[in-house]
Amino acid sequence: MCRLSAYFGAPICAADLVTKPNRSIVRQSFDARERMSGDAATPGYLNGDGFGLGWYAVDRCADPIPCTYRQARPAWHDTNLRNISAKVITPVLFAHVRATTTGQCVSEATCHPFRAGRYLWMHNGGVGGYGTIRRTLLASLDDQCFDYAMSNGPSDSSLCFAIFLNQLRKTMGRRQGGRGPVAKTSAGVGTVPAGTAAVGTGRVLAEVVGAPSDGGDADGDAVDCCACAETNTTEYCGFDGDLPVCTPDQLREHLEETILIIKATTDAAGITEMSLLNFVVTDGNALVATRFVINSADPDAPAASLYWSSGNGYSCEGDGSRPCGQVIEAEPSDGVLPPPEGSYSMQHTDRRATLAMVSSEPLTDDRTDWVAVPRNHVLVITPCIHVLLSPIGVRGSVISPALARLTSYNEEATVVPGSTAADSSPPSSPSLRAHSALRPVLRSPPAALNSPGTCRFRLRGHAKPVLSMVVLEPYLFSGAQDGSVRVWDLRSRSLVAILASHRGGVLALAADARRRLIYSAAADSSVCIWRVSEDGGDVQGRPLVPRPRTNAAADNPLVVKPVTLPALGHVLSGQAVVNGGGGDFAAAMSGDETPAGPGFRCVRRVTCDSWGDIFSLAILNDRLYAGFRDTRVRWTDVSDAVLEGAPPATVAMAAPAGCAGGGSGDDSGSESSRSPQTVLGSAVFTRPRLSEPAAQHCSYVFALISHGTMLMSGCGDGLIRVFEAASGRLLRVLHGHRSGVLALAMTGVQSEPVDAANPFPHADATRRRKGVPGSGRRPAYGNLLFSGSRDKTVKVWDADSRFACKRTLAHGDDVLSVQLGPGVLLTGQADGVVRVWSLRTLTCTRAFNCGSLETLAVSVQHGALFTASRDGDILAWDLTDPPKLSMLGRSREDKSVKAATMNVPGVREDDATFRFTRGLENGAEVEVEDEEDEEADQLDPMVAEERELEDALAEFVSLQSVSGSSKAEHREDCWQAAKWLSSLLEDWGAAVQLATKADSMVNPLIIARFTSPHTNAPTVAFYGHYDVMPADGAAWKTPPFSLTSINGYLYGRGSTDDKGPLLAFAFAVKELTKLPGGLPVNVVFAIEGHGESSNFGFREMVEAHQRSFEGVDLILISNSYWSGDNRPCLTYGMRGSLDMEVNVSGPPRNLHSGVDGGAIVEPLNDLISVLSTLVDSRGVGLVPGFFDDVRTVSEEDRRLLADVEHMNGYRTRTGCTSFTSNNEEELLSKRWLLPSLSVTSITTSNVAAVSSIIPRAAVGTLSVRFVPDQHPASVLAAITSHLRHEFGKRRSPNKLDVSCTASGDWWLGTPTGAEYALAERAVRKVWGEPPLYVREGGTMPIVSFLSRTLSAPVVQVPLGQASDGAHLPNERIRALNLHNGKHVFQIMLKELAAAASVEARASGGVPRRCLSRSSTQSLSSPLPSCANSPPSSSAAELMFASVGAAAADAVMPGESFADLSVSLSKRLALKKMAFFDGPAGTHHH
Repeated sequence: MCRLSAYFGAPICAADLVTKPNRSIVRQSFDARERMSGDAATPGYLNGDGFGLGWYAVDRCADPIPCTYRQARPAWHDTNLRNISAKVITPVLFAHVRATTTGQCVSEATCHPFRAGRYLWMHNGGVGGYGTIRRTLLASLDDQCFDYAMSNGPSDSSLCFAIFLNQLRKTMGRRQGGRGPVAKTSAGVGTVPAGTAAVGTGRVLAEVVGAPSDGGDADGDAVDCCACAETNTTEYCGFDGDLPVCTPDQLREHLEETILIIKATTDAAGITEMSLLNFVVTDGNALVATRFVINSADPDAPAASLYWSSGNGYSCEGDGSRPCGQVIEAEPSDGVLPPPEGSYSMQHTDRRATLAMVSSEPLTDDRTDWVAVPRNHVLVITPCIHVLLSPIGVRGSVISPALARLTSYNEEATVVPGSTAADSSPPSSPSLRAHSALRPVLRSPPAALNSPGTCRFRLRGHAKPVLSMVVLEPYLFSGAQDGSVRVWDLRSRSLVAILASHRGGVLALAADARRRLIYSAAADSSVCIWRVSEDGGDVQGRPLVPRPRTNAAADNPLVVKPVTLPALGHVLSGQAVVNGGGGDFAAAMSGDETPAGPGFRCVRRVTCDSWGDIFSLAILNDRLYAGFRDTRVRWTDVSDAVLEGAPPATVAMAAPAGCAGGGSGDDSGSESSRSPQTVLGSAVFTRPRLSEPAAQHCSYVFALISHGTMLMSGCGDGLIRVFEAASGRLLRVLHGHRSGVLALAMTGVQSEPVDAANPFPHADATRRRKGVPGSGRRPAYGNLLFSGSRDKTVKVWDADSRFACKRTLAHGDDVLSVQLGPGVLLTGQADGVVRVWSLRTLTCTRAFNCGSLETLAVSVQHGALFTASRDGDILAWDLTDPPKLSMLGRSREDKSVKAATMNVPGVREDDATFRFTRGLENGAEVEVEDEEDEEADQLDPMVAEERELEDALAEFVSLQSVSGSSKAEHREDCWQAAKWLSSLLEDWGAAVQLATKADSMVNPLIIARFTSPHTNAPTVAFYGHYDVMPADGAAWKTPPFSLTSINGYLYGRGSTDDKGPLLAFAFAVKELTKLPGGLPVNVVFAIEGHGESSNFGFREMVEAHQRSFEGVDLILISNSYWSGDNRPCLTYGMRGSLDMEVNVSGPPRNLHSGVDGGAIVEPLNDLISVLSTLVDSRGVGLVPGFFDDVRTVSEEDRRLLADVEHMNGYRTRTGCTSFTSNNEEELLSKRWLLPSLSVTSITTSNVAAVSSIIPRAAVGTLSVRFVPDQHPASVLAAITSHLRHEFGKRRSPNKLDVSCTASGDWWLGTPTGAEYALAERAVRKVWGEPPLYVREGGTMPIVSFLSRTLSAPVVQVPLGQASDGAHLPNERIRALNLHNGKHVFQIMLKELAAAASVEARASGGVPRRCLSRSSTQSLSSPLPSCANSPPSSSAAELMFASVGAAAADAVMPGESFADLSVSLSKRLALKKMAFFDGPAGTHHH
């Protein structure tokens, strides 16, 4: 049997189809061994009857004539074939390996494909009784077609092609009986060369003499009639008339006529032999293939095999998926069939195919890539890669009008290659002209872009394009090309699971909200049914948000990591995904508690290998309907009785153990312990019996939707069919679209965008209070069906008026997705434009560009529209306008605009802004009012509150309030940030003042006081800072001053330090002011602008306004971080700090190492020598007296340290593989409880770092951390004495200077105090687990200052995770931490007020302090009391106090130290300038 394959679509390298795949037709023929004959003298050949290639130029408009290469020798033994295949790049390729029947000749002339003008032809099979009916068939041909049949040998294939050509010529309306002059047409048909003659009446072909080798004419038409080197004959393909340019429907019609002529002839002759008529023909613009069998003895006889496949790429899996069309250099060969390069597969990145293939046998290992062409059917591939299928010879088929519509639409954008302008305008047929006449009525100009809602956040995790999405509150499910379905928790915006559903791209997802089921269907022709459960509580009760377990460095959503999927039907937990499915993460998390989380169980998996891609799903009355690539719609029973029969295969998402997950299907760890029930599609799927041809789909079923008792389908033929679902009876066919229908959506009770499970019942209560109707009410606009098509329109069909077409909504590109939101229609175009249409007026109110688009999904409760991009990212956009924040008018326009922008990587800034101010009317922009749709108020109130907080943070982050900067712009930004925040607090009811100093370099201090309406209410002071560290944009993955949300993390400078926590507390206070009784406590804000630059002026301004802080009972600070990434913490202690400089100076100028090296004592050597004596190799301080007065570690401290497990996370964050101790408790003690000494930098006077310069001076910087109960003067004296002693041992002539440049207090709270018990209860309520009590190795001098000054205890409640990267590039805060932190603050304030009320009642109304003031310790408080620490002193005074060996004992109780002041910084800077700007030595080369 012959083998053939044809490719049609994006340009491909011929080798990728013919020689390289392990299942190419050449290799299949070799492996078949159908010609094992001969003996030792005459060895046999395997299918050695010849082969051929046919292809077109990439630019078929310029060169519409194909080229062929045909040989009679075996294909696998032909080096030329491999060389040619490696160089040919073509959009249309025919390949054929011939196996002749008995008695037929073997020559190049009889090899396929055959060519005539612009047409290529192949045949697989044979004509039964060919010898009997050959003359009859020849007699039916005109002269030119007869000559063609005779010139290409006596084969039945060439005669069948001649019959087809004859039918083509009949459409021209003229028959030519003799030879005429040479004719050249615009179609590029080949000419008959001079010297060719034939006897017309006798039908005898004369010998071809003197024909040019290229078959061209004087004008050089590219007609390649390949010469046969062995037989010295020339392929004859010319006509003295022309061949017409056909539409795809005409091509199909003539091919069907050819088959019916052959059938009629065999029937008339009484032939009983079977005819197998698998034809493939193309004109370069369309391709038509048939699978037909004629057997009068057995009408049900099987036909010869023929398959088709379609997709977006055909590439090799073994070479990194090298794209089709890449030129491969051919290598010399000895003629033996080389090994294949790998297994090729069909790729699916879009439901719109960009290529299609037809083959006698599947060409890939994956059987699901291929669908068998039904017996006695015709397959048509249009220029736009629409694939249509229809029975041959059946009246009433819809394929002809469907092809007419598709051709009409295609002619709008392109002119058929080879035709002139006159040929393309007007359309060539009456039906096309009718469509053209209707065009102005059906379409209107697409609306222009404007500026609508915000891109709220981005979900990143797919490495392949996302093809489908569906929302089942509170989860978003996204299916990708790799066959996986990722599950995103919309509350935390984190990935909670990966469902290993399929081997091919997930093309369709559907949700059953009532039964909490998810259905997924894919290109591997399989369906998975997943049951979703909540283990952490009732969804309707709004349970605690499941907290994803993260890995410090591995959890980096800025980089997508490859993930190894488990066996099909199993689940990979979200925390395993964080580390790419590796086992290291499991080890890191092995000791963590495992909270309850969501569960996903695959209850059934249905495989349908022979039906092709599943493009669409719909659920109706416990039936799941699926639309397949084989153009059929089938249904299966998914009732509870059927599904519960499946064995359990469940997994809880929070379990981190065994999360490595491999492709072997190992039933351990995070995968389910038992495989899901797998059944065959043929056993469970039912195909409805359709009684009329119009009910048969003739193309892919791209969309399905159910409503009431009806099922509606959208098909690639441009038709929408409405069925009665129970019986399958066709109710109506909706005409109007001129290209494939890709998406359907419908309003009405059953399709309203409200989750039936209703996880947020309080949202319904809010709507009822506002008089908004519930979801059960029928909308005023009735039942409308919306259909999105590749013809760039959305049609609106009124189901209440027998589906009359109510409106056509014009778009600028193919409409890929249609979704319904609250009161709006959302449509997504292939060019990335999303349009929002009012359901009441059917006018476009918003339009924006999301970058790229594959599909849409809507979450009403979260007020989000999700768009999936081709790079695998999912973007969430606002469905509603964001709340308007108070903003001061600014003269700097750029700042005011950027303040209201959430950045989206890859999306143009002007398309991502969220200020909606303009609408559209008749295609023009006009000012519009936001519509007050009742249905629009369905946003969950809690989501609205979170959104308002993030909007404020986005605006706050956009203000580049970098303190300590010499740039005037940043000084102004700091003032603008102070004004913005003060205005915000003032709008919420605070009394605000901006405290300033005379020094213009000092940023203002915001003092804002909220006064409670309750008498004797306690007072809480909150400290924060609005300034940030500088940010080098080149080191950031996102814009540092534009808040970017990815996978639940908010990236931006200041997001975690300290603008995010500051706003979390501010919003907590704001929401408490809305309580019925008002704010329960008094709140005082002290927000400074130098938190990142030594708190310049803070002490002085607080002391000057101390009356504003009267009666403070508790000080709250949120300016630190968790010890890890998974467990909330409370910070109760911090070390103190000393910044020191060690200066060794020598010669008056720099010297040359070649001239002076070895002759002088170099200062840098002295410095290195003395610094090396400070610590040993394990980091332990060697300074005598360095560990004096260190407080003994208590049993309580040890217990708290034992709860902290941080080693693996710390190792990952630091990038270190080894530490000074491998004992976790000891390592924490070194970081938190013991003093440390670090050399942080060495600088020299050799500023240019010239290798031959000996510096005249060198400076080493030391960072010293001391702990309770150490005194800084003692520590400083010990270090200074040690350095001088070691320097003296060197007997160096150089000079040593030691100075203290900055210092800060240690601070220690009491974790057993009432204030920490209050904080612990709040954390436990919000996070569901108790916090860790931690201390920090860092220093915040402001803590002890506030505690002393305000005489109140301090509680530090950190919000950020250890991996947030404060002060580093890509600083971030997790949105879940931000919002949960707000709730923690709210609970603390309410419980503090409740405690104060109990105290007041117990004391008979006399106000008493509800918290003890003896719970904070500072420098001069060795006992747990709150006595004032010593007054501040300068660093110079501290140095003076440290002079002498007995300095520690001689210090007066009232002496202390302070942070470096502004004046000291200025003096130090001048000192360094003088130090490094001394005379330099002469440089000698």
